[in-house]
Amino acid sequence: MRDQRINAEGVITITARQFRNQEANRQAAMERLEKIIQKAEIEPKKRKATRPTRASVQKRLETKTKRSRVKQLRTRVKPDDE
Repeated sequence: MRDQRINAEGVITITARQFRNQEANRQAAMERLEKIIQKAEIEPKKRKATRPTRASVQKRLETKTKRSRVKQLRTRVKPDDE
């Protein structure tokens, strides 16, 4: 877990200034630490690789063709002096 609250020695620093007294802030910091630990225990689901749909492939190729035509029209026109 890469987090700016963890220093080089591996110590987690959590600051809490929500309440006016130290004990309540300490309790709030402990609750936040518990949430961080619980969140770190959950492994993210691995992504299942899927193929693009036939329609999406066809749409992508059509847009590439249109874009190619637009760029071809930007070139200079050669005169037909034969």
